[in-house]
Amino acid sequence: DPAITDRREQLGEEGATVYVLNGSGVKGQAGRIADYLEYLGLSASAPGLKPDVSGLPATTIRVYNGAEATMPVTIATFEALFGVTAELVRNAAVTADIVIITGSGTPSLTPPPAP
Repeated sequence: DPAITDRREQLGEEGATVYVLNGSGVKGQAGRIADYLEYLGLSASAPGLKPDVSGLPATTIRVYNGAEATMPVTIATFEALFGVTAELVRNAAVTADIVIITGSGTPSLTPPPAP
């Protein structure tokens, strides 16, 4: 599908570093979502860090330290995937551009099987 290929290229060019943290308590959820985001062409990982919030119904998307200026396609993709608006945060201690914290209502996303 050319549209998927184009989107992957755009996401790859933006080069966002994305952490997915498990705020829902669903075993393996953060890893599956990170795998799906990798499939979309992003650099995503589930580093096993404990989020500062948990048990929320909605997914939380935090965009750090001005990344919104250079990663509009990535942010729009996440907002569409998870149905929420990203929060803009300043915190020099955070090394990721974007942190996604899963919630109980986070959709189940997994990459398709490899051909």
